[in-house]
Parts: sequence; C-alpha cells; structure tokens
Amino acid sequence: MTLHWGGSYSRVYRHTDESNHAPKDLQPAQYERLLLEIIAARSHWQTLSPPSLRGRSGVMHRFDFVATDGRASLVFDVCEQVSEIDVIKTYTKKLDTGASACIICKNKKMTARARRLTAEYSLKVLSSDKIESAFRAKGVRLQSEGRGVASA
Repeated sequence: MTLHWGGSYSRVYRHTDESNHAPKDLQPAQYERLLLEIIAARSHWQTLSPPSLRGRSGVMHRFDFVATDGRASLVFDVCEQVSEIDVIKTYTKKLDTGASACIICKNKKMTARARRLTAEYSLKVLSSDKIESAFRAKGVRLQSEGRGVASA
C-alpha cells in the first residue's frame, strides 16, 4: 500500500499480524486513517480516540476521524462511494457539533443527488490524495513545508 501526499512523498506501510508475524497490507479504511494521523501530526493537531464529539444537543457523534487544535475540530467520514444518506449523516453531525466536516470518498464515485446535496450543504468531498487540503483550508502549514506551523 502506498501513501501519497503533496505529490512528492511516497512510502509503503505494512503492519504485522501478531498471530503469525507475517506482514499484511493495511485494510482500505485503515489507509485513510493512517494518512489522516500522519497529516494531523505534521500539523500539530491532536487526534481523538475514539473519534467522537458531543454535539450541542448532548448526543455523542461518531466520525471516522477527528483532529483538533484545541480551538477547532476537523472531522472526517470515509465512504467507499458517497450517497445522499452519507451526506445527510455527515451534515447532521456537523451542524450539531459545529466542527468543520469533510467526506473522504475512496473511489471518487458520488450519486448525482449526493453531489447536489454537498454543494447545497457546503460539505467538502475529498479523494484520499487531497486530504491535506482540508488542513490547509483551516490555515495550517504543514511542518515539512519549511515554514513552521501556523493556524488561523
């Protein structure tokens, strides 16, 4: 499995199955989570585990990934392909928590209705290779960019 970001960094990540110590490729959803953890760490954002936030309603909302800088939260839901139900779920959690939300679409497929709803709800849908842009949109400069880290 190869991780890419910024077009200039590539590395193969494997993990070991504890039962037989044989290397195994990461599962598809783990790829996005690992990539998010690396980018969050480079941005000096903390990750929450479990990835959940309590909304203003008092409901605990579960996401696939949550990063915070102590003032703002950036949340991600990962989908194989995005349907209107996925968009409505993420939008509802975004409204209640007040977090900036993105949907990561692993295979870049969206229904036409989902595409209309993301535009109407101002939700970003990113492919795995565009995850860094969500952090940059929050004003974060990644450490490897040689300019230090700053957030808006």
